[in-house]
Amino acid sequence: MDSQVRAAAARRLSRRGWGHLARLAGLLSCCVVAACSAAPHPAAGPAAAPAASGTADRLAVATSQGVMLWSAAAGLRRIGPSLPTSPGDTVTQLTWSPDGRYLAWVQGVSGNLDQELVRYDTRAGTYATWLNPQEMGIISFSGSQPVTISGSFLYKFQAGGSTSPIALAAEPGTSTASYDDGFVFPANNSSAMNDQVAMWRAAANGEITQVGSLPATGNLSEYAQLAASPSGQWVALEKGDHTDVCGDGPSSRLIVLNTATGAATSPSLPVAANTVWRFGSIMYGADSVLDFSAYQVSICDADVSFPTRLFELDHGKLHVVADNVTAGQRGPHGQFAVVTGQDAFKVINEELPDLGIDGKQQLEVNGKVISLPTTPASIDWAPQNP
Repeated sequence: MDSQVRAAAARRLSRRGWGHLARLAGLLSCCVVAACSAAPHPAAGPAAAPAASGTADRLAVATSQGVMLWSAAAGLRRIGPSLPTSPGDTVTQLTWSPDGRYLAWVQGVSGNLDQELVRYDTRAGTYATWLNPQEMGIISFSGSQPVTISGSFLYKFQAGGSTSPIALAAEPGTSTASYDDGFVFPANNSSAMNDQVAMWRAAANGEITQVGSLPATGNLSEYAQLAASPSGQWVALEKGDHTDVCGDGPSSRLIVLNTATGAATSPSLPVAANTVWRFGSIMYGADSVLDFSAYQVSICDADVSFPTRLFELDHGKLHVVADNVTAGQRGPHGQFAVVTGQDAFKVINEELPDLGIDGKQQLEVNGKVISLPTTPASIDWAPQNP
């Protein structure tokens, strides 16, 4: 897989299981973007209509036109600052605060390669932004304030423009996942690649604890896709080779780690002749139910759609939910949101297959199509009402 293919893959991936591969693909493509040295500047956004009281089913949706908020009671509305229309501008790292009041994400800034972190207050209908923070990364929360991890530092975004760095005792590897008030990650220990990989949990105050170990790997990029349950007790990881996009195998494995006990299990995906599974998205929802999509890769010497299937792991039991679904997540009150479509490659030339989505892509909640002005990129249910 050459650098152009990896870059193409990076462009379509975003956060919380949609997006842990984006960081890896960027690293593999060897693209280095200079970080802006300017300090972050919170800026109050224009007032918007607060969420309707009593709304119990708020779903955040990242799109090419910015972030939308949907509920059965209030319908669909766009929130936060407008997203630039420059090619490649996307919304990533869509993350709710544990109490459901705040929603944070990362998006592009018009006219350049810079990014900003946005925190939207669903109660007040206002937002704040931190422009070009050098420490942009996966988002969690410390109370009402966003926190991120970048390199071996945890950063807190404070009101008034300050950013507080906290050194971590262990540096994350190729990927990190967030939960309500912290992070989990495999340690970056390249000197011990043939040994088990240590898994760490970092609280929002920077304190870290080893919570278990993963099977040995010759390359940490095999653990590029992971997600954590809201409490942080459960971590699901894909162990697979995503540089083998047109693949020969072997299939990716699902590994589930209980951070309370350190025990790891590996539920089996269906096995069939000439089937090589790769994961597309992986997300925890309410009650620690895991939903993940997997597609069957094949030879990319012509335009091809990969059959995509949504699996669900509910209290240790793995079952198939639906076909032609690229992502799904359970809400806090029994709702189920999915994004339909199939993973696909379109061959631009013999050297450059382009990863994308085939078929009509749309958002559905409990089987009902939600009309959007543009294609959904990622989704995230609010944990509860603020």
